[in-house]
Amino acid sequence: MTVSSGPPLARHKDRNSYRFAINTASSSTDSLKAAAADNNSDNNTDVIKLVAPLRDLYQSDLKIKVIYNDTKYNLETELPLRQLHVQENKWLILNLSTTSTTTAKYGKEEDMSPPPTIRIKLKLSGPYRPEVAALVNFTQIWFGIVDKVENGAQSTLQKVPKLPNISNKHRNLLLIPIIPAAAILVAALPIVVGVVAMAVPFLLPFAILILGLVATTVISGGIVYVSTRKGRSELGLTFGPLIEHWIVSRSGQALVYDTGPRPTPVSVCRQVLPAGVWSKLWTSLLIDLIGSSSYLLPVVGEGFDLGWAPAQTILIMAMYDDTSPNLKYVSFIEEIMPFTDIIPSATIGWGCEFIPILWNDHNQNNNIAPEVTQAVTQLVTTAANVAMTRGKAKTK
Repeated sequence: MTVSSGPPLARHKDRNSYRFAINTASSSTDSLKAAAADNNSDNNTDVIKLVAPLRDLYQSDLKIKVIYNDTKYNLETELPLRQLHVQENKWLILNLSTTSTTTAKYGKEEDMSPPPTIRIKLKLSGPYRPEVAALVNFTQIWFGIVDKVENGAQSTLQKVPKLPNISNKHRNLLLIPIIPAAAILVAALPIVVGVVAMAVPFLLPFAILILGLVATTVISGGIVYVSTRKGRSELGLTFGPLIEHWIVSRSGQALVYDTGPRPTPVSVCRQVLPAGVWSKLWTSLLIDLIGSSSYLLPVVGEGFDLGWAPAQTILIMAMYDDTSPNLKYVSFIEEIMPFTDIIPSATIGWGCEFIPILWNDHNQNNNIAPEVTQAVTQLVTTAANVAMTRGKAKTK
C-alpha cells in the first residue's frame, strides 16, 4: 500500500517536526482510496485502514517505508503488531533508518543524531472470541433485566404508605409483652440445647439440607446484588483495575480476543505465577500445604485430591517444567494416590531449580573448593533425577 503525501502542511511549534496529509488522488491502491473516501465523510483524510483477520494482523509486523524522489534518502522502520493492545489507541514514535538496499548502493549508513522519527497513532481492532462474545451478550441482557426489575421495585416502594411514627412513650409499652417471652426463651434454652444434642444424629441430614439452602440463598442474593447498579459500581471500583491490568496482559489478550490459538492453562498460569527465588518458594510451600490439607479429614479428604491433583500438576508444569520436566508425573501420582500427600512436590521442584544456584553463589562468596561444590551439586542432581525417574516409571 503506497501513500503519497506531498509537501508538509504544517510545522511543529518546536520547529523539529512536520505534519503531512494523505494525498488520496495519487494513492496506488484501490482499497486505500476506498478507505480514504470512507473517512472523508468524517472529515479525516489521515486514516489508513488495513483490513485482515485479527489473528493474521496480530502475528505480523508493520513495515513503514518513507520514499523520496532521490532513493538514497529512503527511510524505513518496523513494528511487531503483537506489541499493541487490542481496542486501544496508541501513539508511537518510531525511529527511521535507511533501507538495506540504499545502504548496499551508497555504502555505510550515516550516523544521525538524533535519528529521524515518524509519529503515528495505531489502533488494533478485532472481535472477541465466540465464547467471550456470548458471555458479554448474556451479561448485558442480564443487567438489562435486573435494571428493569430494580426500577419497577423502586417505583412500587414509593407508592407504599409509610408507617406512622411511634413516640418514645408508646415504644416503651411495646416492651411489656417482649420481656416475658424473652424470660421463657432463656429458661427453656438448656432444655432445647439438650434435646438438639440428643437428636443430632437424626437431625444431621436436615441440618445439611438447611445449610445448603442457606448457602444457595446467600450466593444467589450476592449474584443479584452485584448485578444491580450499586453492586456493579462497587465491584468495578474493587476489581476493575485488576481486570483491566489482566486484559492488557499477553495471556488476557490471547484469551479474550481472537489473536491466534487459544492459550493453554499452563501458559495462563505462567503469566500469573511469580518468577523470583523466594516468591516461588512461598508459592511452592502454599501448593504443598493445600495438597496435604486433605489429612484434616481422613478418608473423606482423599476425595479432595481427585480435583486438586490436575490443578497442582498444571501449577508445577507452569513453574518447573523447564528445569524438572519429570516432576509433573511425581506430583500427579503423589496427589492422586491415597496417603502420599506428604511428599512436597512443588518444594522439590524449587530445590532442583534454585539450590544449585544458591550453593554456587555461596561458594563464590566464601571461596569454597570447587571439588566440594561439584560433589554436592552432583549429589543433589542425582537424588532429584532418581526421585523423578521412579515417579515416571510408576505412571507407565
